[in-house]
Amino acid sequence: MKKGEFSIIIVLLIVALLLSTASIIITSTNTGLTGSTIGEVNANITGLIAFTISPDSIDFGNIILGGSNDTVTDGISPFIITNTGNAKLDITVNSSAPLLTGTSAVYQFNSSCSESDCAVTVYDSWIDFTQSSQDLVKAFEFNNAKDALRVDLKIGVPLDEPAGAKSDTLTFTASEASGGGGDYATGGTITEVGGYRIHTFTSNGTFEVIGGPLNVDVLVVAGGGGGGSERHGAGGGAGGLLYNSSYSIVAGSYDVTIGEGGAGGVGSGDTGYAGMSGSNSSFEELIAIGGGGGGAFNHYGDPVAYAKNGGSGGGAGVWDATPGLGTSGQGHDGGNYEWSECYPNGGGGGAGSVGSTGTGFFSGDGGVGLEYGINGSNVYYAGGGGAAISCPSGTPGAGGIGGGGAGSKGIGTNGTANTGGGGGGSERADGDNLQGASGGSGIVIVRYLI
Repeated sequence: MKKGEFSIIIVLLIVALLLSTASIIITSTNTGLTGSTIGEVNANITGLIAFTISPDSIDFGNIILGGSNDTVTDGISPFIITNTGNAKLDITVNSSAPLLTGTSAVYQFNSSCSESDCAVTVYDSWIDFTQSSQDLVKAFEFNNAKDALRVDLKIGVPLDEPAGAKSDTLTFTASEASGGGGDYATGGTITEVGGYRIHTFTSNGTFEVIGGPLNVDVLVVAGGGGGGSERHGAGGGAGGLLYNSSYSIVAGSYDVTIGEGGAGGVGSGDTGYAGMSGSNSSFEELIAIGGGGGGAFNHYGDPVAYAKNGGSGGGAGVWDATPGLGTSGQGHDGGNYEWSECYPNGGGGGAGSVGSTGTGFFSGDGGVGLEYGINGSNVYYAGGGGAAISCPSGTPGAGGIGGGGAGSKGIGTNGTANTGGGGGGSERADGDNLQGASGGSGIVIVRYLI
């Protein structure tokens, strides 16, 4: 071995809790009637907690000062843990001692599924070993198609590390997941914040409850409506928003649908074109209605320019005197307009307020959305789109807080993805056949205490 090189071996010590017990009690009670006896059988059977790990050690070989190795990119085999029992497992890992002692040494782990959907929670970002018990996986499956977990290690040798062979013993400890793993769910992107497990769906998927029932918080937001365009486009309405802070759901699989934002209006000539409405989002029986498309210039009474109803209604375009209507309990109406030579249009409705009216030199702002902390931080959803304006001295409408796109003197701003924000209105100043701004896609978030 050359000076400044290290031979590093991680030695595995398996600590598996093997619990396979059955307590069966049989009692009988004579009823006092000849030949008639009532027998009672009680059984309390716990799950078998067992797992295997391969290989039993990882040899990183020689690493120079300032060098690093990991089992993801350097061709070194990781640990593979297989759940060989008949219960879901929570597994922790404990490092016996610091592997390296130099300045800014790196000694980390992460976990990921070797087979899809192997667990409710894995820790797939690099985590520093702390020489204490650390979570490795939660609700690790025992089904043969989902029972393999990959554990990767990373080592970085600092320049001031003393020379010599280094080794550590990792202890893996398993326990049966809470409720036998029953009170859990799978589906979406799973995070844990503040004692909650959070499932976030930004595309269609399945929420599966194993065991249960679960009492969950649910946020469902539909896709926002597109902004009006070509001539004097109004703001698109926000997608409908539903929130339930105490929703009981039993074991089973539930389809989750995420609504797409509506396309902005497209057209040419003297008639404006309203935006398309967004599509619905749903979770079980909770159905949020897509936002209404924003209206546009409608001097000739052409229906293609009418503002649309939706979760929140689209704003009214000039001479389209009827804003789109919102859905009760999900959103608000679009804003109206008051005639002026600047052609001010109405803002799209939001989950929290009506879109504002366009008047004078100012087009209407989108209605504000609503704020929720269901994903671990406070976020606004379902803001309406702002409206376009024609005259150079005019001010287009701002997008409503919560992902609403801003109106423009040219091309409006799209609603923000996965907020249900309405698209901003567009103005023909940027040329004929102008594509209006699209609404933002929806989102579904489910959380429960763990």
